Amino acid sequence: MYGIGFDDNRTFHVVASDGGLLDRPAATRRCRISPGERFEIVVEFAPGETVLLTSRAGDSDIESGDYNLLKLVAARKLTPSRGAGDAGQRRGEDDEERGCDRAVA
Repeated sequence: MYGIGFDDNRTFHVVASDGGLLDRPAATRRCRISPGERFEIVVEFAPGETVLLTSRAGDSDIESGDYNLLKLVAARKLTPSRGAGDAGQRRGEDDEERGCDRAVA
């Protein structure tokens, strides 16, 4: 298992998993994910912003150590996504099934 999140601990929204789209986006700061598993997420960026997607150490052997997984650099000019508020309106699971931390208020 890997504890995936952003280096600045920002909130992001899980909109789908291996099982398909969720009923509604689930806000979280970190998700636990197994090798071969997938999540689809929506995250907000400021123009020109750089942020790292990271894996944090956990309590099992596979979770030993902190790792930078992906460096994301937003374009200097961003356009809002159309329909982002409607994302994930088909299927839902509770936070434990998805492996995500509790929803962020």
